[in-house]
Amino acid sequence: MRAAALLTRSLAGAVLLALAACQQSAETPAAEQASESLAPSPEGSASATPAALASFSVLEERENPDRVLAWFSQQLADGKWDDAALAWRKGSMDGAKLKALMGDAPGPIFAFGHGEVEGAAGSLYYQLPVTLVADGGKVTRQGTLTMKRVNDVPGAEDWQLAWHIERLEWAQ
Repeated sequence: MRAAALLTRSLAGAVLLALAACQQSAETPAAEQASESLAPSPEGSASATPAALASFSVLEERENPDRVLAWFSQQLADGKWDDAALAWRKGSMDGAKLKALMGDAPGPIFAFGHGEVEGAAGSLYYQLPVTLVADGGKVTRQGTLTMKRVNDVPGAEDWQLAWHIERLEWAQ
């Protein structure tokens, strides 16, 4: 029992260190560039201010899926469930479903492991391990998150060409 508690604390510490690294990388010039005034996505939240809508431009990201993940994680931490749901495939997620998927955790923190981009049949996939930290810093769930973007295929819609979350599966 004592070994399990020690392992849990060690894992939580590692997750928090990873989170700190993610937050530092979110402050890099690339992340700052994402918040500059670019055209907001038409799927933006109706209740968001014009300044907040500019941050949705990260949802048009075609190069770096980690930028979308950093934005997604920040929306979750801020309790902006409807906004965070915009990182999913168009129309497949809403704030209520997302909150339930996260176990109704208040202000959850996401920590991401290392992922790799792989190509398959005209699309790129980015799969990586994720850890959900909530309830005062305890690791509450671990799983795998998969992102997708369509290569420059004729007829593809803008949202398909941008990195978006395809699915999140929790290990049971």
